[in-house]
Amino acid sequence: MKDQFTAWYSAQIHTQLDSGVPLDDVDVDMRLSVLKPIHATWLVSMFNHLSSSEGRISIAKGWKKAGISEVIDGKELPSEDPFEDL
Repeated sequence: MKDQFTAWYSAQIHTQLDSGVPLDDVDVDMRLSVLKPIHATWLVSMFNHLSSSEGRISIAKGWKKAGISEVIDGKELPSEDPFEDL
């Protein structure tokens, strides 16, 4: 999502600069009425990615790294509290 926003924002600036707007006068419209429909397309894109085989592999790797897959497989959680020393 952050990459989508960054690409959109830079494209807005690039378009204005290409059309001759001076750098000091570049203004990106960040009103919610503009951002909400764009954000909705980004959400659909993210859902489609996470639903793909590549996305499912990423999710599985995250679950494994977080220890979630071990719990699902029936292994016990470690007895120590990882937040105890904080």
